[in-house]
Amino acid sequence: MADISARVCARQMSFDELERNYRDICQSRKHMSEFPVSHSLPDKLFLSVVYWCFPGTADDIRLYSFSCLANGNADEFNHGDSLYQVGAVRDVVQIGAFESCRVVSCDCSCPSKSAWCQHVVALCLYRIHQPNNVQFRVTIWDSVNELSVDKLKKFAQYLVNELPKEYLPIAQRLLDQLKCPESEINLSQGAPDPTDGGHEQTAIWALDVDGLHTSILSYSDVQYLGTAQHPIAAEWLTVMKSLRAREPEGIWNLMAIVREMFARRDENAVSLLSILTVECLANCQVLLWWYATKLVQSGSWSQQTTGKNSASTQISAQLNCAQLCDEIVVLWRCAVLNPMLSPQNRRQVCVVMLACYTTVFACSISIITAEKLGNEVY
Repeated sequence: MADISARVCARQMSFDELERNYRDICQSRKHMSEFPVSHSLPDKLFLSVVYWCFPGTADDIRLYSFSCLANGNADEFNHGDSLYQVGAVRDVVQIGAFESCRVVSCDCSCPSKSAWCQHVVALCLYRIHQPNNVQFRVTIWDSVNELSVDKLKKFAQYLVNELPKEYLPIAQRLLDQLKCPESEINLSQGAPDPTDGGHEQTAIWALDVDGLHTSILSYSDVQYLGTAQHPIAAEWLTVMKSLRAREPEGIWNLMAIVREMFARRDENAVSLLSILTVECLANCQVLLWWYATKLVQSGSWSQQTTGKNSASTQISAQLNCAQLCDEIVVLWRCAVLNPMLSPQNRRQVCVVMLACYTTVFACSISIITAEKLGNEVY
C-alpha cells in the first residue's frame, strides 16, 4: 500500500503539495496525540516517493532525443542506448527528486550542442531500467540541516578543499557577503539548492528550443522543393514519390511528434508547434505558394506558370508547401480546442495566433503589391 501511494504521489503531486498535506496531517493529529509537527517530509517517506518520480518507460526519452534532431534520425538515442547496453553507466546517485516524473532540464559537460546528448540518454535509460542500482539521497538542504554546527563547519572546509583552486575567490566572496549584515545573502530567506526540485505546479519536459530552430533551418529547407532535378533523379523521385509524399521530411516528422505530444497531453506540443509556425512564416516563399494555392482552390482564380520545363516542379513544390501549411492550421485548431488548457494558456495561445495573423497579413499585402513574384496569379 505504501509503494502504491508513493507511486501515485510521485506522478500526481508536487513536493510542495506533499509537504503541505503532510504538515496538515501532523497538525490535525497533534490534537489527538503527541505527534510532532514537521515542516518537511521525513527522509524515509521522501525517498520512497523519489524512487517513483522518474519516467517509467523509454518512450518519452526517445521522443525528446529525436525531436531535438529535425533531420529525421535518432542518432543521439541510439548512441545513448549503446552506451547503456555496454555498461558505460555506473555509480549513479540521484540527489533530490524530479518533477511529476518528467525531466525538466538537461546539462552535460560534453561538447554536443544537443540538450539531449547521448550521455543524458544513457543515464536516463539506466535510471529507468535499473532503479534498484541507483543510490538515492535527500536534497543538499535537508542533509545540511541534519548536521551539527561542528560537522557543518567541517563540511564547508572539506568542500572548499576538494574544489578546484579557481573556486577559492568565489568562496571568499561568499564569506565576505555573509560577514556584511546588509548583503543580499543575509537579507534573503534560506539559500538556493540546485537539488531541490519538484516545486512547480505544472512540470514541462526539457525541450531544446534553440536546437530545434537551427535544425529546422538546416534540414527542412523548403527552397530545394523548387529546384529543377536532373532527368534521372527526377524519374527516381517520381518512382519513390508514394513512399515519401510529404516534404520537407524534417518538418513533417516534427509535426508527427506534435500530434504524439497532443495524444500524451504534453505541454510542449504548443511550444513545438509555435517553433514550426515561426520558421514557416519567416519564409515568404512558403506563404506565397500557400496564398497562390488557396486562390486557385477558391475557384475564382487560375494560375499560369512561366517556363514549360519548370512548370511541373513549380506546381509540385507549391502543393507540398500548401499541404504543409494546411497541416499546421489543423494542429493549431487542435491546440485551441484542447479542453485541458488553463485560462492563462488560452491567453498565451491567443497572443501567438494574433502574432501569426499579423505576419501572414503583412506578407499577403506585400505579395499582392509586388510586380513580379516568379508566379503570375490571375
